Amino acid sequence: MLYRDLIQFDPIESVIQLREADQETAAKNLVRTFVISDAMASKLVDVVFRQVQITQPLDNKGVLVVGNYGTGKSHLMSVISAVAEYPDAVPLLTNPTVQQAAAALAGQFKVVRVEIGSVRRSLRDILMDELAAALARWGVEVTFPPDDQITNNKDLIIQAVSQFQQKYPDKGILMVVDELLDYLGSRPQRALILDLGFLRELGEVARLCAFRFIGGLQETLFGNPRFAFAAQQLNRVRDRFEQVNIARQDIAYVVSHRLLRKTDKQKAWIADYLRRFAPLYNHMAERFDEFVELFPIHPAYIETFEALTIAEKREVLKTLSAASQEILDTSVPEDRPGLISYDHYWKVIKERPSLRSIEAIALVIEKSNILEGLIRNSYTRPDLQPMALRIIHALSVHRLTTSDVHLPLGITAEGLRDSLCLYRELPAARRDSSLLLDQVTMALKEIIRTVQGQFISYNPDNGQYYLDLKKSVDFDEKIRKRAETIDREDLNDYFFDALRQALNLSDTTYLTGHSLWFYELPWTDHKVMRPGYLFFGPPDERTTAQPPRDFYIYFIPPFVERDWTDSELPDEVIFSLTGVGADFEQQVRLYAGARAMSLESTEHRQEYADKAAAHLRSLLTWLREHLTEHLHVRYQGVDEPVQSVLPRVPSTASQTIEELLRLVASSLLSPEFAEKYPHYPRFSRAGQPISDAARANSAMEAIRSIAGRGRSHLATAVLEGLELLDNQGNLRPYNSRYAGQLLQVLNDKAENQVVNRGEVIEVVAGGIERPVEKDLWFGLEPEWVVVVLLALVFNGDIVLSLDDREEIDAGSLERVLSCSMETLIDFRYYKRPRSLPLALWTLIFEGLGLQSGLIRDENTRESAVIELQRVVEAELQSLVRVQDRLQSGVQLWNRPVFTDRLTFVVEAGTVVDSDVPAVTLSSAELLPGVRGYKKFLEELRRFNTVGKLRNLRKTPQEIADAMQDRRTVRRAQQLLEIVDQVQPLTTYLAAAQANIPEDHPWSQRAAQVEEKTLERVRRLGKGEQENGDGRATLPELLRELNALKSEYIAAYTELHRRAVLSPQADDRRQRLYNDRRLASLNELARIELLTRTGELEAWRQAITNLPACREFHEGLLENSPTCRCGLRPAQTSIGSANADVQLQNLDRRLSDILRNWRQALRANLVSENASQSLEAMTQDERRPIEAFLAQSNDEETLPAGFVQAAIQALSGIQAVTLPLDELVVALKAGGLPCTREEIQRRFQKFIDDHMRGHDPRNTRLTLDH
Repeated sequence: MLYRDLIQFDPIESVIQLREADQETAAKNLVRTFVISDAMASKLVDVVFRQVQITQPLDNKGVLVVGNYGTGKSHLMSVISAVAEYPDAVPLLTNPTVQQAAAALAGQFKVVRVEIGSVRRSLRDILMDELAAALARWGVEVTFPPDDQITNNKDLIIQAVSQFQQKYPDKGILMVVDELLDYLGSRPQRALILDLGFLRELGEVARLCAFRFIGGLQETLFGNPRFAFAAQQLNRVRDRFEQVNIARQDIAYVVSHRLLRKTDKQKAWIADYLRRFAPLYNHMAERFDEFVELFPIHPAYIETFEALTIAEKREVLKTLSAASQEILDTSVPEDRPGLISYDHYWKVIKERPSLRSIEAIALVIEKSNILEGLIRNSYTRPDLQPMALRIIHALSVHRLTTSDVHLPLGITAEGLRDSLCLYRELPAARRDSSLLLDQVTMALKEIIRTVQGQFISYNPDNGQYYLDLKKSVDFDEKIRKRAETIDREDLNDYFFDALRQALNLSDTTYLTGHSLWFYELPWTDHKVMRPGYLFFGPPDERTTAQPPRDFYIYFIPPFVERDWTDSELPDEVIFSLTGVGADFEQQVRLYAGARAMSLESTEHRQEYADKAAAHLRSLLTWLREHLTEHLHVRYQGVDEPVQSVLPRVPSTASQTIEELLRLVASSLLSPEFAEKYPHYPRFSRAGQPISDAARANSAMEAIRSIAGRGRSHLATAVLEGLELLDNQGNLRPYNSRYAGQLLQVLNDKAENQVVNRGEVIEVVAGGIERPVEKDLWFGLEPEWVVVVLLALVFNGDIVLSLDDREEIDAGSLERVLSCSMETLIDFRYYKRPRSLPLALWTLIFEGLGLQSGLIRDENTRESAVIELQRVVEAELQSLVRVQDRLQSGVQLWNRPVFTDRLTFVVEAGTVVDSDVPAVTLSSAELLPGVRGYKKFLEELRRFNTVGKLRNLRKTPQEIADAMQDRRTVRRAQQLLEIVDQVQPLTTYLAAAQANIPEDHPWSQRAAQVEEKTLERVRRLGKGEQENGDGRATLPELLRELNALKSEYIAAYTELHRRAVLSPQADDRRQRLYNDRRLASLNELARIELLTRTGELEAWRQAITNLPACREFHEGLLENSPTCRCGLRPAQTSIGSANADVQLQNLDRRLSDILRNWRQALRANLVSENASQSLEAMTQDERRPIEAFLAQSNDEETLPAGFVQAAIQALSGIQAVTLPLDELVVALKAGGLPCTREEIQRRFQKFIDDHMRGHDPRNTRLTLDH
């Protein structure tokens, strides 16, 4: 069976160029040949078409198509642009869903296709020139000015689109740009910032006009490390673009459905063929359909293409097409899987001269050729040679998938087997994947042996093989040779170097020239670390270690050949390795050899150092896995395996070598620690044992808690360990044996004597930085002693002197927080505190309303402190609110209560006027007292323990002043309380005052009540109220204000009744709008002669301006002083007649207007001119006028057709309006009073002047309104 018999091969021989779609025939062919996967269909419908269409306005954005060279990116953009330009291309789409969705943009665009080459011009200049050229081709002349003459490009594009749509009103402009990333990647940084700004504008303009933009990128622009310096600009671009990625699945779909299409019969044959090999390869069975669809291309070929980082155009589909075409006329092999994988691509890379100019690729080609030559000429397993060559080619391609060709990353033997479908004939009885993997592993090992370790390496941590381009020397062989030369006794030094690193020990020892380190072991029962020493060597080689510590641990050299002496001391533990064998020695030797070579080699020092690190990891792994089998421990002359000791250890949860040694040594030495420090504290609640280095910080945590800065878990653990807490967590130093001992020493002293530091703490040994010190009774370190002393200071039992100038008592305890631990542990002495000032505290308790007996009785003083702090905190919280309100100002009736800002009018040095009210109240009369009392309470806050009560520094007068301030505060609180109570009423009444006219009796009474209310509140604030507590004032004020409110509701109701139409009256108004009289007047208004006076318009205005309210009742005014209709009588002119009466008058006035107009018409229609017009009219034309003349002047309706007939009859009659104001002036001319004859003469002259030029026969006079 030939390969061509199994596939419908449709070759892809060239790369699509975007501008091919400029020709309609070529564009349609591109549409017809574009294969669309379901995933790509979803992207086209949901993203591309939605953003490109112009029929439904939305927040349109630009589109970026991301796909590497040869993935179909240009083909995809050609298809989109072809559909947008040529409506006949839509039926050619191969996916029905896409075909249906494409109708939304089919033929709606003129398209500008741009391919950017290697140019230096800005993106703006390139694309604007292309757009201008395209518009010119379409008959639209547009010139874009240079970028230094504009403020933005969006306006230019919008204007250009507007001109374009004048000629093409139903179309938009689609600009499609390919190879955008190569261009942007070549731009200098500053120029790129401007290019990205223009790209953002292209995305933004899509939502402003019918302009759309699609750009093609080889890889994503956003998050690309090449453009990290422009991250901010890229984020702004991202906001205006949608991105469409061509994924591996899309490429695979094109391969299987176009390049390598198959019939069902062909697929069946391929499936039977591949099924024979599926058990040999992981995941082939799970991905079997994919193997069949892509045959003869291995799926790994496409996956590896996606990971390649070489910069040359990779032309994925074209390469796969060429690979398939090579084998079309060859037979499908029966004895192996006939699949083409990514090792095939190595030949393609080598045959492209352009790639050799890239340094990394050239380096890989050079080293790969060396390896391939060695395999071809020196490989000792001819049966595996073809497999070996494929492996070299695959590793060479794989080397180019990493960002750095020197990274130690590759592929496992199993991965090579599966991704290349490597095959070798196997025995029928053992034809499975594990045996095939053995063959691949054998081929790899033989490769490494053949090339002597050059340029290929194996990473034991992940099992990967990779091309190691720097590995021109077989370092492993060099290390093996150097390891063989190292003396066995010298191996101890290398073993101890590895052990030092495993135990996390510093490379600087405690004593120069000795393998001795300061070390700590956990004393588990007491949750502390005990200090000691760790020594690499036998006990008899140890130098004297100073200062003496609590233990000594020894590790015997594993390669020692001599006896040593054990003194069997209770503070010594000795570890040794036994029966380790040759494997262990080889591990140490390889590490020793690598370490030696890293020190001796000058050219490859780093490579040997890396090898040493790898051998160290291997050695430490061996120790972790086998240490418990070979480790022995010796204590007080008894030598036993660690495995025998571990069952006796309380906890065996060791994860590392260091933890194992600590666990065993700690368990053996714990009895020694307990005997040496029988009364040492147990810090049971500590999260982990407190070390020597952490002790100062742990003690300071406890001190912060004592000083009132909150209690952390660590502080609780320390205080509890020192027995300073009771069961409820309260600080109770009397429960502590340590505190009791310190107090006992003080109590043994005379009254005025002190306890010096030297009477509590002694130096037990010298030290490098400072001597080792402990207390005299319990072995406590100075840090723990200071914690206990400060607990006694807190309790008021002692005063601690830090130096000659500073003493810490219960009242100044917070000062220790600014001291270093060094200062605290170097205290000088402690002594008794001064006595309690009981009389002063009695004054304070009585002034605050507390029982003074609580402070007088020693047994209830803790309760006294609690009560004191409760009252202080409560009053402080209230006081802060009072102070804030007084400082921000208090308003009542929309006026300030405090008269701090007064106005005085001064003339010639004398005050002639002012706005000083009858009663003044300044905030300065209250605020000083409030601040004084607040300061007093804040000082009392510090006395939060019984011990601190002794530190009161107040005089009786200061306390009396504070109580006076307290009374001022009470007065201020009462003032604010009354203001809060009456403010809703006064706010209501203030708004009510704005509604009622100033001359109304209620307004005058309200002004009096306003002044009286403010005066009474101010008197209360001044303390002038008769009983001083405001309780009598409030009810009286509320009664008076509520009475005023009731009076307002009555007054407003009366004004509302007068000013506003009732519901019944409003109904009458509606009937008037539909009245026959108004209908007749509206008809007659067409006769210009009648409308000169404006009577009807004035009537309409009057009736419309009458307000109406259908919802008003007195209950509405309970919560709001204004009706929902918005009536404000103070702003409304309310006449003597109410609105209902005005409506009745307007009703009568309507009849009067109609009657007057009828009379005027009647007189004009019987005039000489009108009679002549009537004679000229036909009988039918005269009939409505005759009917009108036959009606009475009170008739409400008009004959049909009357108005038109009257206009025709009166067309020769002119109306002259006499201005009333001019008439009055004319009658007054010459002076008044005057005779009747003079008035008649003046009137006649006025009439003659206005009739000049008018024929008296067809002129009618009227007066203006």
